[in-house]
Amino acid sequence: MPRIRLRRLIVMFVFGTLAVYAIGIFSSLAYVIYNRKDFLFRRIQVNAQRNKYIEERQPPDFREHIGSSDRFDRQRKTQFVNSTATEIDGDKWMSVMDEKMLVRKQLLTGICENRYNRYRVKIETLAEKPRQQLRALIVNDQNRFLYSIAYKVGSTNWERVIVEMAGYKNVPNQKLYKHKALKWTEKLTNQEVVERLHNYTKFIFVRNPFSRILSAYKDKFVDHHFPLFNSIGKTIIRKYRKSRFNVSEIDGTDVTFQEFVDYLTDGHYTANVHWTPIHIQNCPCEIDFDYIGKLEDANDDVKYVLIKVGIWGKAYYHKAFTDPASEKHRIKTYYSTLTRESVAQLYRIYEPDFLLFGYTLPEM
Repeated sequence: MPRIRLRRLIVMFVFGTLAVYAIGIFSSLAYVIYNRKDFLFRRIQVNAQRNKYIEERQPPDFREHIGSSDRFDRQRKTQFVNSTATEIDGDKWMSVMDEKMLVRKQLLTGICENRYNRYRVKIETLAEKPRQQLRALIVNDQNRFLYSIAYKVGSTNWERVIVEMAGYKNVPNQKLYKHKALKWTEKLTNQEVVERLHNYTKFIFVRNPFSRILSAYKDKFVDHHFPLFNSIGKTIIRKYRKSRFNVSEIDGTDVTFQEFVDYLTDGHYTANVHWTPIHIQNCPCEIDFDYIGKLEDANDDVKYVLIKVGIWGKAYYHKAFTDPASEKHRIKTYYSTLTRESVAQLYRIYEPDFLLFGYTLPEM
């Protein structure tokens, strides 16, 4: 009898132990399944929020107005803000231009501070930064102004204005950049930079980013074939050309626009000054520019800046902006060849330039 009871106790103990283990296992499984569902649900929420953020950052159908300065002008300024010099004469024209420049500065400052947390930097602090930070500033002591050069924004014409003001005529375009008449801030002492930033007129000219990118592509890879850009072209073709090609026959002169954009969106958007974003190259949030001109409004803006720096009638700006209808057609022709994904990626890279200067995405 005692042996039977002992066996029963042993059996009950074993089954009890197994039951406890089973309950523990089922409890653990239930906990994991529950938390897995919760984790998946939270991940779905996070992904949804991320996708919403991305959608908000990219222009719907790539044709919506993004931070349009024209809309800003209509809401806050007079009916003359977007008028041209041919429509307004004399003192009224100057008043309109003053107002237009003020609007651009207000828009720039607001976007810099509220969207990108970038603020004006004290001049003394700015001068202490590495020279590369002020590399884009050209100094003209004769007329006391600082021109922040943005390439593919009429920069050659402004270089020529400065060189010809110094008495040098008919200088070839290729020799303007290194001409001795151009004085760069990197060659000045910190104190000399501080004095000029405090006392000289500072201006910059900008351009619709997509128009600027296309201009850089056509100038460096289509219309002209300089050795430096042929070398870059070879690199682009080897890495981004999807069709078959003979490596030995590559000379870098037939880069397609899609290949160039692939190159930019793959992280090479600061590889050359001709397509580096203006918000990176020219520090518009940190430097307090007096005037922000637009290449699209060159007929008015160039005249206005020349007057403000005191050389109107003394200097000749050789070329105005391309006819708007022709530029619109050119942009549509080239950008329509890109994939939608490429356009979206390109926009994200140059988005600050769109927003800071009140540009809209061109029609494509």
